[in-house]
Amino acid sequence: MNIGSTPTNTFVVPSDIDITGYKEIQVVYNQNFSPIITKSSINGDIAVDGQNLTVTLSQGDTFKLNYNKPVRIQVRIMLADDNVIASKHITVNAIECLDGRILGSDE
Repeated sequence: MNIGSTPTNTFVVPSDIDITGYKEIQVVYNQNFSPIITKSSINGDIAVDGQNLTVTLSQGDTFKLNYNKPVRIQVRIMLADDNVIASKHITVNAIECLDGRILGSDE
C-alpha cells in the first residue's frame, strides 16, 4: 500500500455467508498491534455490492501509516442475526511516499 495514495480495497465475502441485512461492517488497518485506520458501514465508508465490500482510503488515511511496516487488515461483519464474523488477517507492506504533502491541498 502506497502511503500518500488513495487506494481502493475490495474484499469478497465467501458466497456461503449471507450478508443480506447485515447490521454493521468494519474494516480495520492495524500497525504495531494498534488500529490506525477504521472504516465503518455506519459512517458510509464501505460500499456493499452483493458479496463485494469496497473501501477507499484518503491520502490523509494512508499518511497515518508508518512506511516499511506491515499493515494488517481485518474485516468484521455483524450479520442480521447479531452473530459477528471476522476475516483472517490480510498483510500488506506500507511503501514510503517521498513527499509528505497531501496533493490538492494548500497545506
